[in-house]
Amino acid sequence: MTRFQSAIDFSLAHEVPWPRDPYALPASGQQPFGVHHNDPAPWNVLRGPVHARGGVSGVILQRGVEAAAWGEPDRADLTFSVAKTYLALLAGVAQARGLLPDVDEPVAARVVRLADTVG
Repeated sequence: MTRFQSAIDFSLAHEVPWPRDPYALPASGQQPFGVHHNDPAPWNVLRGPVHARGGVSGVILQRGVEAAAWGEPDRADLTFSVAKTYLALLAGVAQARGLLPDVDEPVAARVVRLADTVG
C-alpha cells in the first residue's frame, strides 16, 4: 500500500455516474452521458466522433518521479470541460507573464489570421 492509497481509493470510489459508452442508454441509477441533457437543442447533442471512456485512472508524480499509478493512465480518453479549465489556467499564466496585458482585449486582436499570412 502506497502512502497515496487513500487518495487513490477516493478517486476510484468517486467515478462519474455516467455510462462509459456515450451511446449507451443509462442503466438504473446512472445519469446520461455528459452534462448538458437539459439544455435546449441543438446544444444538448454530442458532436462526434466520440468513443467509450475507460475507468478511473491517474498518476502521482513527486519531484518528477512516479510515486503511484492506478487504472490505465496510458489510455487516450476524451476530455470535455477540462479543456476550458486548462485554457483558463494558461490564460492566467500568460497574463502573469505579461503576454496578455489587457484582459479585456478581444482574442481576435492577438490572433494572426490565416488569410493575413497567405499571399
